Amino acid sequence: MSGPLSGEGRHTIASLLRAGRPVKACVLAGLVTVSFTVAACTADPSGDSMAGSSAEGQPDPMAVRPFTIDIPDDVLTDLRDRLSRTRLPEESPGTGWDQGANRAYVAELLAYWEDEFDWRAQERRLNEFDHFKTVIDGLDVHFIHQRSPEPNAIPLLLTHGWPGSFVEFANLIGPLTDPAAYGGDAADAFHVVIPSLPGYGFSGKPAETGYNPERMADVLAGLMERLGYDRYGAQGGDWGAIISRTLAGNYSDRLIGLHSNFMTAGPPRGGNPNELPTRSESAEPSAPRLSRTDVVTSRFKAASRSRSATASTIRPPGWPPGSSRNSTAGATTTATSRARSRRTKCSRTSHSTG
Repeated sequence: MSGPLSGEGRHTIASLLRAGRPVKACVLAGLVTVSFTVAACTADPSGDSMAGSSAEGQPDPMAVRPFTIDIPDDVLTDLRDRLSRTRLPEESPGTGWDQGANRAYVAELLAYWEDEFDWRAQERRLNEFDHFKTVIDGLDVHFIHQRSPEPNAIPLLLTHGWPGSFVEFANLIGPLTDPAAYGGDAADAFHVVIPSLPGYGFSGKPAETGYNPERMADVLAGLMERLGYDRYGAQGGDWGAIISRTLAGNYSDRLIGLHSNFMTAGPPRGGNPNELPTRSESAEPSAPRLSRTDVVTSRFKAASRSRSATASTIRPPGWPPGSSRNSTAGATTTATSRARSRRTKCSRTSHSTG
């Protein structure tokens, strides 16, 4: 195993362990926080600890370094020990869920995490994908870069939200990168890039404030540029949606389409915020009060009409009207016109995992 990565990361269960039992993991995240020291994660599976390093032995900030998840045993032992020492509060008789989480449910949840959950199994599953790190904006950014076997696949950036992580996209990687293997059309394939946002998962945490959606979008744009992708699609939910919409507004020359499953809007101007507008009020151009990110989205959509991009589909310029490339879980089976006049030319690079 190569030398340890520089720096340490503190990560919550919600960020790393949701793959076991997602609903229950979200509940537990509010009860138990665990610190993961990522010192034993190898940055070079080939065994050359100097790969991707400068002459001084520091990581080359421009290098894309292979990464393997390998949480130390003592971290997992510490987690189990602290779970076993959990002291649950008393519960008033007959309250059930009325005064918070049900005590019996939480006790069952704790038992699951202590006795049943197998982190090593999840680790093996996640390590089946191609993980990397690179330095963007002074931070070590972790990401999955899973290239499709299809040479004309389109690059697609998938961004998680809070309290999420890259893990929530794990089941989409296969169908998106190799749709033919899942009964879909090989022409609907994507090269998938799934980053851990700064401060999440295995990415470094900022040492300063100011990582707003605009700065996060800059980080993601820098990552895609580092990988050689000058044209790509983007998808996001929760904070990932807000960041993706900002990316679309600030880097509209690079995005061929945006898919968002989280939209925001404010109450109508001059109205009661506790009352829904009538149908006629909703139809008035001045009625909706959009947030800044929705204004960005509207401008992006207007600028993208000539390229046939919409907020819910990813369709490269030049594709016939009516053809679409949807980036949701069912994307690989969407009906797509086979008589394409041309495909978008995207700059692509490939890097070895060692």
